[in-house]
Amino acid sequence: MSLKDFDWNKNPKSVYNIVKNIKLIKDEVETINEALKPPKELQAKMDEYNEKLRVIWKDCAEKDADGNPVVRENAGRNQNPYVIKEKVTRLTAEVEKLDKEYMMHKAIEEHNKNVMDMMKEDVKINVHQMELDDSFKGVNTGQMMALSPIIKE
Repeated sequence: MSLKDFDWNKNPKSVYNIVKNIKLIKDEVETINEALKPPKELQAKMDEYNEKLRVIWKDCAEKDADGNPVVRENAGRNQNPYVIKEKVTRLTAEVEKLDKEYMMHKAIEEHNKNVMDMMKEDVKINVHQMELDDSFKGVNTGQMMALSPIIKE
């Protein structure tokens, strides 16, 4: 929904209430996103783990003429390089050793459990209700449905 759909001249209070509700929701979303982040200690451990993992992958990767790892073309964000067949066993052993050292899976599982528990909680936002008036002329059905929780009955 866009604020241009409302007639500012007919009821600026409606537009104000919509903007105020958007801010309330945005603030709540930002608070939730902040709460979903891993604790700083876990994030630092994850960063360290990931850096060591990158070193292992790089060391076991097929290299180009300049000694750089050859990466898959559409590998995405992680861009894990191709591993030389002879180094797969070593790669697997080193990653398992790293996993045991950092126990990341267990720490991440615990964090994810805490996140899931938090996500089960209801979030209450005290929205500013508004009257249905002429400023809603031109608003389509989908937009009106989106606004229904904040319209006084």
